[in-house]
Amino acid sequence: MIKLKRGKKAVSPVVSTILLVMIVIILALIILLWSRGFVKEAYSKTIGGEEKPVEYYCSQLSLESFVNNDDSFGFKNQGTVPIYSFTLRLSTKGGDTNVEEYSPSNGGSVNPGGMITFEGKVHSDYKEVKVIPILLAKKKSGGNPEPVPCSSSNALII
Repeated sequence: MIKLKRGKKAVSPVVSTILLVMIVIILALIILLWSRGFVKEAYSKTIGGEEKPVEYYCSQLSLESFVNNDDSFGFKNQGTVPIYSFTLRLSTKGGDTNVEEYSPSNGGSVNPGGMITFEGKVHSDYKEVKVIPILLAKKKSGGNPEPVPCSSSNALII
């Protein structure tokens, strides 16, 4: 049989309830902050007054590659979506991959109807040449437009 000591007081039900609620709130905040790393921020782009997710416009890109007689190469933007910048992935025949970033400051913007020729590069030197477009889009939560890369499935292989 358990003897109770008289004169000792336990934690009151109100204090214990408050402690439990605080623990639940702290755990919820920890889980929320942890899970934010797994959720991708939603970006939208507006063209012609129509605001749609940036992934939609990435899928609407119409890029056409070309290789000239001198083995130089490039691409044309045949669609209606302006390309803010792009990444060029050059896979060599030896298995190495070089990544080059083209920003608006070094000729990376390609408006509809525009074209880019990669000077000094010979197409036959590479196993694969991949162009990954980057569009300018705003976060759904607001703010200034930011560069958002399209997925590799929307990349142009030359």
